[in-house]
Amino acid sequence: VLAVIRNDAVVCSATAIRKKLLFSAAHCFIDFEEVSVGQGEDFEEFDSLFENLGEDYCQSYIECLEELNKMTFAWSKRDFLDYHLERLIENLSEGMSIYQGSGKPGGQVEGQYAIKSITLDDGWIRILKLKLYETFNVLTRIQQRELDNISEYDEYSYDYAQVALKENLKETEIIRPINEDIILNNDLPDGSKVILVGFGSQLSEEESEDENEDEYEEEEEELDPHYGVKMKTELPLAGIIVNDSGLFAIVAGENHGACEGDSGGAAYIKFPNGKVKYLGIITAGGDRCGESVLWSNGDSSVQGNTIIN
Repeated sequence: VLAVIRNDAVVCSATAIRKKLLFSAAHCFIDFEEVSVGQGEDFEEFDSLFENLGEDYCQSYIECLEELNKMTFAWSKRDFLDYHLERLIENLSEGMSIYQGSGKPGGQVEGQYAIKSITLDDGWIRILKLKLYETFNVLTRIQQRELDNISEYDEYSYDYAQVALKENLKETEIIRPINEDIILNNDLPDGSKVILVGFGSQLSEEESEDENEDEYEEEEEELDPHYGVKMKTELPLAGIIVNDSGLFAIVAGENHGACEGDSGGAAYIKFPNGKVKYLGIITAGGDRCGESVLWSNGDSSVQGNTIIN
């Protein structure tokens, strides 16, 4: 498990699948909130994303709006936005690198590996496009229905990125994926556990026991020193969700689970005999580290704190 670095700071985690290929979460590189500006909302994230596109592109929400207001047809406005989104995706790797090591408190580390390319799931790109159209009110009716019908599990399923490196990782043991049928057929041996590994925040024992929300918010700044160190936690598998969107695993553990910055990191299955297999990508959790969430599964639900794609 490696760290995704932007400007010498840990922003997410990633997992080596081959010597030059990593899996991570798409939202680590570009998220829906960055292209979404609702009525009355500020556009700081939008401007931060667009500001380095270059002189051939609008570089802020206001600039884009002014350019679009000069256009007559909605289709030409969508083409204009497509042009910008393509450029954003092409430039995802700028200022980014990959770090191999144990990290250090505060998450300020320098990546050792240059990124050759970042490929986002097509479904993720499609939602980004629709969100961008929505921001500038150029959705067709069909597109609006499509956006309205996208479920949270679609988002989890599409939250997938491949990172290709320019050179091989050094001294890396590649852990092979588990056979999907073992999960689907519930053939895991009793006593199997899930190991989560990532560079995200880590609550101390004292902080994890504090259930007062106000006190938690006051102490939030004290969590920063824990961010950026590679950590792991071992949890029981709470359940499996299989639906039209895909296959997801849920893990549960009191005051333990994925935290901010663990996204894109790895979930491994650890068998009772000690053997380990790669399970999937850490994609989402509760608003607070280890917070329990009721994940809907059709007519039933699974309670846990981390969802794995």
